[in-house]
Amino acid sequence: MGCNGCGKSNNTPVVRKEVAPTRPTCLECVEKHIGAVLVLVSELRDGYKTKILAIGHLHEAAEECQDYVDLHLEIRKVRKEFQKSLELPNIDDVINLIAKIRAEHDLQSPSLPAVQGS
Repeated sequence: MGCNGCGKSNNTPVVRKEVAPTRPTCLECVEKHIGAVLVLVSELRDGYKTKILAIGHLHEAAEECQDYVDLHLEIRKVRKEFQKSLELPNIDDVINLIAKIRAEHDLQSPSLPAVQGS
């Protein structure tokens, strides 16, 4: 039996609909955490030791969007890749997914650009 969090024995993410989300979905909170990741990655590029904080914000962002499974899984994928490598995370797909969800549900946000390539 492996770790349920890191998936050492099984790398397949499981999002179970029968389990209640740990907190309500809030796209504004997702944007807040993704914004913090962008700041922390900028500081990381400048030599500050902020990787662990960025990982934490990616986790929190994923927790804040459990009702949007595709977004939840994309943020989780970015976090897990970032944890395993020295590469800086590319969260453009995450930002585009948030914008797409907002467009589909007519939820406007002044903090995000329109979906790219649509």
